[in-house]
Amino acid sequence: MNADAFRHFYNYHFAENRRIWDHAAQLSPEQFTQPVDYSHGSVRDQILHLMSVDEGWFCELRGAEFPEPYSSAEGDDRKLIRARWDSLEQDMREYLAKLQDEMLFTRPIKEPDEDRDLIVWQVLLHVANHGTYHRGEVAMALSALGHSPGDLDFQGWELAGGPGWRKGQADMGWIDNLRSKYAYNEWANNKVLGAAAGLSDEEMLAARPGSYESLANDFSHLVRTQYAWYSVLTETQFSPPPEIPEIGVMQALNDWFNESHAMFRELAKTFSEDWLVAEVHPSRGGKQYTLTRWWVTEHLATHGVAHRAEIGKVLLTLDRSPGDLDFIDFVTGNVK
Repeated sequence: MNADAFRHFYNYHFAENRRIWDHAAQLSPEQFTQPVDYSHGSVRDQILHLMSVDEGWFCELRGAEFPEPYSSAEGDDRKLIRARWDSLEQDMREYLAKLQDEMLFTRPIKEPDEDRDLIVWQVLLHVANHGTYHRGEVAMALSALGHSPGDLDFQGWELAGGPGWRKGQADMGWIDNLRSKYAYNEWANNKVLGAAAGLSDEEMLAARPGSYESLANDFSHLVRTQYAWYSVLTETQFSPPPEIPEIGVMQALNDWFNESHAMFRELAKTFSEDWLVAEVHPSRGGKQYTLTRWWVTEHLATHGVAHRAEIGKVLLTLDRSPGDLDFIDFVTGNVK
């Protein structure tokens, strides 16, 4: 497995954290602390949760003492939060700068006991995955306050000039990592589908706040993206699912997800270094791009995390929480 790949992906993590912050900084103090009825509450509290998880896991990896929890200050405390976040990012970058390939398979965590069996690459992937999920939730809260951060996809960051990590890096350890991400994607998709089971067609099609205006459309976007990128990866003309039906919405979605999951399970078995570093040429907005298959597979795994955050928020308002969707729960079997 390749340490450079994690450094690359954490560059995305840090860049998108700062993008979220840039929009949070535009809120009034009242908006920043305004209660939100899902996840960890206000924009402020959701950002603090994102920070605390990063901080906690990297302390465990480094064998460092946990710092004192951030305590609220009187009035607008964004300057203090930003300073704490800057310090945390620097600590994480210093650890990542020293990361070596062989370290990825070690078990450095001594306590707590329940984390001792975790491997470094699993923790690093969990932290990055966790950030993607919660940025999706913060983005929804910011959008509701009129400060949308826009597209937070890995794809958007790369195409906008994220530092390239595209060729000659897909060793077999990283291929196993990608396979783990796709197995996790299927598991997490099935959890949100399971939470939605039993919703009526009317409930699925009802207009709601969010990226795609209804729960049915949110699910449809997630699965259609899987079909679209499958076509890019395999360089085939694969027909996407038809439009969402007015009757039998959940049955149609389950059928589409089951088919796409089966397609990717088979595709993942064929991953090889030569195949992943080969170029493909998708078009977007009338412009053709040259990408590697590794880049496409990484984007697709990340895309699912962000949109499941949005779906999970809507399901929670319907008293149908999908529960924890963290990668670490998938790895350990600690499913709640």
